[in-house]
Amino acid sequence: MQDSDAWHRLTLKQQGLYLFLKKKYKGNNENDIHITDKDKRIMHISDNTLWKDLDALIDYGFIKVVFKGRYARKSNIYGFSAMWRKYGTDDFFVHPNDKRMTKANSYKG
Repeated sequence: MQDSDAWHRLTLKQQGLYLFLKKKYKGNNENDIHITDKDKRIMHISDNTLWKDLDALIDYGFIKVVFKGRYARKSNIYGFSAMWRKYGTDDFFVHPNDKRMTKANSYKG
């Protein structure tokens, strides 16, 4: 993975965030990773920076959103993705459902 083009396109901070998320993986919670306020304090990261870095991890196929908590006022739940392996090929595709719910892509009824 660390030799992949997708990995090299991430900033060091984004790579560190991915490794932090992997540290939270306990062997049976691949699709149940969430970030707490305590995690943000440990990483010394602001919400805006965290969201930007999470979006990059999603865009390069390293993680996906399993549960969008925006309207439920809960934390998003993330899962790991192997789409990064296909980065740079015609098979690479990040589905919009795998992305974070933002004002830009939320329902405007």
